[in-house]
Amino acid sequence: MRNGVAVKRHDRFQLEICVENTDESRKQNIDMYLCFPKALDITPKTYRRSTFYRDKKSGLQLLPEMIDLTGSPLTCCRAIRVFLHPQSVSTDKDYRHLLKLFSCAFSRSLQRTLDNLDNDACEEFLAIDNNVRLMLALLRRHSPEGDKRQSYFRFLDGYLSTVMNQAYLSLFARLPDFQARQQLLNTIALEIKYREGAGLSSFDNSHRAGKAYRRLATQRKYSESVLHLENSSRPHGVLVQQMAYSLVAGLAMAIATVIAFWSQKRFGNLTMNFMICMVLGYMLKDRVKALGTSFTDRRLGRVLADYFGEATNKYSGKKMVSVREVVNFASQNGEEEPFLQGFLKEKRRFRPEHCVSILRYSRKLRLERQSLPPFITGVSDRTLVNVEAMLRNTAWESRSVYFLEGERVVTGSALPDYEVELLVHYGDEQRSTWKAYTLKVNRKGIRKVLEKKKWSFNETVNSKAEK
Repeated sequence: MRNGVAVKRHDRFQLEICVENTDESRKQNIDMYLCFPKALDITPKTYRRSTFYRDKKSGLQLLPEMIDLTGSPLTCCRAIRVFLHPQSVSTDKDYRHLLKLFSCAFSRSLQRTLDNLDNDACEEFLAIDNNVRLMLALLRRHSPEGDKRQSYFRFLDGYLSTVMNQAYLSLFARLPDFQARQQLLNTIALEIKYREGAGLSSFDNSHRAGKAYRRLATQRKYSESVLHLENSSRPHGVLVQQMAYSLVAGLAMAIATVIAFWSQKRFGNLTMNFMICMVLGYMLKDRVKALGTSFTDRRLGRVLADYFGEATNKYSGKKMVSVREVVNFASQNGEEEPFLQGFLKEKRRFRPEHCVSILRYSRKLRLERQSLPPFITGVSDRTLVNVEAMLRNTAWESRSVYFLEGERVVTGSALPDYEVELLVHYGDEQRSTWKAYTLKVNRKGIRKVLEKKKWSFNETVNSKAEK
């Protein structure tokens, strides 16, 4: 998945929504609509926003550049031109940082290119192999000077070599062409010979699979540590909210004071009628304050975000992304979006109890593209939502099912399933994408996540206006 939306089951109770952005636009909006059936009883009173933020985890990462390994060798040489003159990098720290970024871009580009390779694409694989060997040869020919830089280069050189060997070996069974297979084995043999001559660790012994995997995981973690961003968030619009709540409280107190003055003037002090009016005035004050607070909270939720966050680069300390988050319950008819309204109408045609309540979670991202480091083209927004609190009203009892096998009666049991519809709207000022999913859930958690191709499409601003 590149520059799009992907939803999958992370574990038993967690749903993962990942959005990648490599467009030139700086602003991106992500809206997620969870449509619950009536049986789950998800309402603003039973499921609060604080519960959602407690069960939600979000993280932002940098997206490495996709190096075109199928193009001309000159294109691959341009991707590593900064390493052809190591002395041009001022400090050892900058050189290590660039090496990490390049290793992330190279490993992901190689893996995705080979994954998208057709089984009978022999000539294309030969071009990829030629570009990969050329890039590694140029890097090793221009190795840096200095003990620190050589140690950095040696560590990441071993990682790149291991990534190439593992990717090639996983591709071996898919290549039916003899010439491509022979070229693949020759490249791996040359790489093993280079590793032995350079004193790098070998990965050709199957009895050391556990040790090799741990070493590879350590190298990958060290390399990809540059992609992680430091996320921080704080409540948004606290001063405005407190001022609005103060005005509501002042209005409620003014009503109680007017009632007290009127009853004192009408009935006098220390009379039964005066005491009754005072009690009724304070009761009315509490109700006005509660209703005013609820009304103000709903109105401010349309203007202010719940949380405002920033993601900064650990290496440079620069701000990369600004995030605004809002959670609220949408109207039952989906007047906010024409597409949502049509989707709900279709779902409720035969099942009125379906999609009764709609929880909307919105994230607005603002990317600072001028702060992106080399070999980086965008950001990846990953959100984990724990749905365990949403399933508290699912049925506990298992339903029995009977089967006939020959002359025997066999019984089985299963928990009843509930369908939760998920709509993901992702886009910017120019175009947007809708993706629809159905979550099969029960008491034990998320059982399936099914994408509905019928309700998934792309749209532009002009087509949306015509609708």
